Amino acid sequence: MKRSITAGQFEPEVMRFLQKSLTTAMKNTPVRDVATINKNQRKQYKRRLNYIPSYFDTQGATLIFDENSNEQWLRVDGQWYRPDIWDIPDEIYSIYQGLLSERMRRDEKAKSDFIKERSQSRYLYKRSWYEIGQSAGVSVRGSKSVINSRSRHNPPKTPRKGYVQKRGGKNTFSVVVYNPFLETQSKYKFFSGKELIDSAMNLHRPAFKKEVSAKSTKLILKLLKLST
Repeated sequence: MKRSITAGQFEPEVMRFLQKSLTTAMKNTPVRDVATINKNQRKQYKRRLNYIPSYFDTQGATLIFDENSNEQWLRVDGQWYRPDIWDIPDEIYSIYQGLLSERMRRDEKAKSDFIKERSQSRYLYKRSWYEIGQSAGVSVRGSKSVINSRSRHNPPKTPRKGYVQKRGGKNTFSVVVYNPFLETQSKYKFFSGKELIDSAMNLHRPAFKKEVSAKSTKLILKLLKLST
């Protein structure tokens, strides 16, 4: 009976190496400063109330509240109106009432709740490593804030999940980590997921090599013993 050592026998060591690397990558992934987030979201809350339907949308019908001058401006198909002080046509007034109702609906959500909902998304980059660990069947520990982090969009816009691809098994065995979310360009991100995981793997690679070397020695001695 032919006996030999296969690369697949080192899968446990590879997966431990992966687990440690993902944990380190998560730890080293920056998190946006909560004070900065809250500051930006306070501005966003004002925009949400004072630009209906959107601060970035001036097409069609838009209702603007100017807090400094206490004026209201309504733009419909390129024409501006002052619905707070002008007499306006019935069809324009109907549009105004619809936009005003939307503003009242938005105003029902307290500013603190609005900010809180968005602040929790600051951990999504860290959570991406946790999800990769799940896909590979290894445990990557994260705080409650990291595990519960979710998209601030309503309805939620789920970020692209990362994953691990296992390769080989006979002569070679390796894992490749993919984290597309951390390679997607964003004004909130100044770092690379690839650089984070490469740095983490470089940190744990010496210990991994020692494990593999020790196991190789044991397996070789076992084969020699069986052959005698």
